[in-house]
Amino acid sequence: MECEYDCDILRPLTRQYRFALWNHLKPAIMKVLKRLRTKPPNQHKYFTIKEMNYHTDRTIMLCVIVVLATIDALITLLSIFKKGIFIDQRTQLMDKTNRQLKEMLIGVKGISSLKKTELVELVLAS
Repeated sequence: MECEYDCDILRPLTRQYRFALWNHLKPAIMKVLKRLRTKPPNQHKYFTIKEMNYHTDRTIMLCVIVVLATIDALITLLSIFKKGIFIDQRTQLMDKTNRQLKEMLIGVKGISSLKKTELVELVLAS
């Protein structure tokens, strides 16, 4: 049975040809398999000094960031007592001038003749 086209590529390899091909490729294949079985030379069980310094620096940096974030959160929580919800708004408004209180009440009519206490009451009501 003959092929219409060139069928040399499609013919099965003879036993001798396969043996010759295997003997030719065997050293290269064994070399690759040996490399795959062994560890690379720079991959050791323990870290090198350079790797240890890198990991130590990263760990210390993380600890410093956590400490700074915790301190910032505590300072924010403690500042509530000074400028937060426990300060009486009426006393803060009494420290302002009549002009500042009138500027807070822009749009309200009839405030030109009011006293400071009345202006404070209007600001708190609005």
